[in-house]
Amino acid sequence: MSDDIRELNRRFAQDIFNDHKFDLAAEVYFAPDFVEHDPFPGTPPTIDGFTMGMQIMIEAFPDFRVRIEDMLVEGDKATIRGRMFGTNTGPFQGMPPTGRPVEVESIDIVRVRDGRYVEHWGVIDMAAMMLQLGILPPLPGAEG
Repeated sequence: MSDDIRELNRRFAQDIFNDHKFDLAAEVYFAPDFVEHDPFPGTPPTIDGFTMGMQIMIEAFPDFRVRIEDMLVEGDKATIRGRMFGTNTGPFQGMPPTGRPVEVESIDIVRVRDGRYVEHWGVIDMAAMMLQLGILPPLPGAEG
């Protein structure tokens, strides 16, 4: 089962995050009763909310992609440490585009049932993203 979950996560990262095939989210990857515990701001905790959040990201970062760095699987859950990349060429969270690239770490936990995601929890290093975009000032003493 753990190899199946690992492969599911790898396929999901490629299809959804890297190839931007969002229609596959509901068709292939999410169970109908999927719950997003950390929805993108302003979106519902559902499959539709996930898709809306991804569309917002792609509008802001058209070259958005993800690389899986580490993955731990136990039972029906996986924890994935990833790195997200993109260049901000569209508006994001009410801010105009900066044209700057970002590289941000993320941690995701997913629960799988019958080969589909039923729950997701996730944390993205938004402070690092805002610093890289130039929206937050550098910390005192930080190299620029």
